[in-house]
Amino acid sequence: MSNAGAPTDPDQHVELRTLFGTPGIGILIYGADGVLRDTNTAALRILDLDRDELVTRLSGAVPWPIVHEDGSPFALEELPSRLALGTGEPEAGTVIGVPRRDGTRAWTVAAALPLRSADETLTGVAVSFSDITPLVDAQQRERELGLLAEHTTDLIARLSADGTIRYCSAASLRLLGRRPEDLVGANLGELATPDEARMLADTLVRVQDSAHSERLTFRVEHADGRAVWCEGSFHRLVDDGPGPSDVVVDLRDISERKRVERRLEYQTLHDPLTGLPNRVLFNDRLSQALLRSRRSGESVAVMFVDLDRFKLINDSLGHAAGDLLLEEAARRILACVRETDTVARLGGDEFAVLLPGLHEHGPIERIAEAILRILGEPFAVGADECFVSASIGIT
Repeated sequence: MSNAGAPTDPDQHVELRTLFGTPGIGILIYGADGVLRDTNTAALRILDLDRDELVTRLSGAVPWPIVHEDGSPFALEELPSRLALGTGEPEAGTVIGVPRRDGTRAWTVAAALPLRSADETLTGVAVSFSDITPLVDAQQRERELGLLAEHTTDLIARLSADGTIRYCSAASLRLLGRRPEDLVGANLGELATPDEARMLADTLVRVQDSAHSERLTFRVEHADGRAVWCEGSFHRLVDDGPGPSDVVVDLRDISERKRVERRLEYQTLHDPLTGLPNRVLFNDRLSQALLRSRRSGESVAVMFVDLDRFKLINDSLGHAAGDLLLEEAARRILACVRETDTVARLGGDEFAVLLPGLHEHGPIERIAEAILRILGEPFAVGADECFVSASIGIT
């Protein structure tokens, strides 16, 4: 994996490298300008293209007759990478039919994840996709399903219309720690959380009336009690006799992807030095607090806390010492507020405190006095002892 278009955060880079080397998952890395920067071998194998051919088709210089699941043309502007770059939000569950050299068509399901640097700048997008052709090709499904199921890392199961497992592939042992024979006869919904079991039941109903697949992301209980995030693709078996049809489900473990998404979301909403909410998250919580206050009649207060003399300490003792002081200041301010309050770092030596659900002004005064008092105490910064004071504005 090259560094072009890659995130600047080392942890994010390692997480993407993990996905980049996952067998059977194609990865495309785009820069913020939408130009393809990198790809893995699995991607070129699934698309049946070499890198130069892929770049040419993505640019639109050569027609690329990709299609939607219903066979209608798929415009390049609809690609998950372009949508994610345009909105800055993840895209998931996009099914794309891709022509192969031999005249057949490969079916893929793709997801796009925006990449951001530590300062929240959009640096590109990572697209992951896998080949779901055997599950989309209804004419070959019954003949190929058994062979595919036993040789894929995905869990392949055949369900009755109510979710009862009639067949389960050997991947269940790796994915859920459960043997196939222990799962046959059980209901898939029993392995999901109550809310997600209802979503699963609704999906099984919808797929009966659909000529296309239904997709669902949900958690399934592992034998050791932990929850495994799975992405499921549900397909109704055609020509399955009278009455409701059985359903084939392809379950893929996306726990690592979820962890990466949570990590990226955390970085987007938190200050990397102190771990406090940043301006974006603070503004969101302020908006929610104001909405609740209109309904309840309770008051909301905001404090802006500036550290006096911080620049002098930062310039004289260095940025490392300044960072230590900011981290300790954040801990001290947190110790002064209620559990329902939010402390955020807005930038530099500026902090903000959100106090929702107020019935009187007493808590505001007490918290402000506590912050001024605790920030006036000496700070141990390495071998030095530093003194700062604080200015607080309240609105």
